[in-house]
Amino acid sequence: MPRSLLLPSEKRDAKEYKVLIKFLLFGFVFVYAGYTRLFPDDVPINAEIIALHQPETSEVISYHSTDDYVKLILVIEGVSKSSNNFTSRKVYYLNKTLEFTCNNSILKSQLADSKFVIIDLLTSPYESSQFANMRIASDDCVNGI
Repeated sequence: MPRSLLLPSEKRDAKEYKVLIKFLLFGFVFVYAGYTRLFPDDVPINAEIIALHQPETSEVISYHSTDDYVKLILVIEGVSKSSNNFTSRKVYYLNKTLEFTCNNSILKSQLADSKFVIIDLLTSPYESSQFANMRIASDDCVNGI
């Protein structure tokens, strides 16, 4: 009978190392998956169309999805709270944002899954510049706000 090259204690050590390596790999994958879910690198929604042919620009700077809702932070750069036409620009962008939400394939599928879409409209990337907040359900896309 051929003798094993490894002694029993060495066999155990090799098995322990394999288990340890598998455990570390599993832990790394678990932590990486959690991190990428909490801190996605890019926003999957392009909202430039909201301000198309307007003097302002629009951009989604934050996208977060849970089991119950999707939250977007949308910056409409160029809207001024102190301008004379602020109220009309606000109404315009509320309507355009609703239209965008109801027609965007990603958001439309979220609404179809009975999620709400919560959107904060800002004039700059700072939360203190919020000028509107929307909570859109699938019924809003049929009936309007």
